[in-house]
Amino acid sequence: AMHRHMQLIRLREEIRAGEVLSSIEKLKLTETEAADRTKQAEEALSAELGQHRVSLTEQQNIIRDLSNDVHAVRTSELASLEEAATMQRQIDESHSELSQATHYREQSLKATEEEQIVHDKANVKHRTVMDELSAANARKANL
Repeated sequence: AMHRHMQLIRLREEIRAGEVLSSIEKLKLTETEAADRTKQAEEALSAELGQHRVSLTEQQNIIRDLSNDVHAVRTSELASLEEAATMQRQIDESHSELSQATHYREQSLKATEEEQIVHDKANVKHRTVMDELSAANARKANL
């Protein structure tokens, strides 16, 4: 009976060991499946990360190109502003020259008018003297 009891105890321990072994194998299978899923997720994330890196590089290239375009536009704008300032200075100089020429012209016209008045007065005096001379000659001839 003791022998039988020992066999039952051993059998129970073997059953428990089998259950523990079965549990460990199930746990190992679950962990292996989880590891496989994790590995697949890592690979998927790695592929997605690679795509994001490519997209990021493309976006950085676009931003660099846009930055270069903005720089070119700013440079062109500055050149245009400098050219506009130069043109404005030239316009101002031309306006000043025109104002000065207009002033000289007005002075010249005024001087010409004054000379014409003097000339007209001289002509009137000359005619008066000539008329007086003619009258004097006519009186002389009548004497």
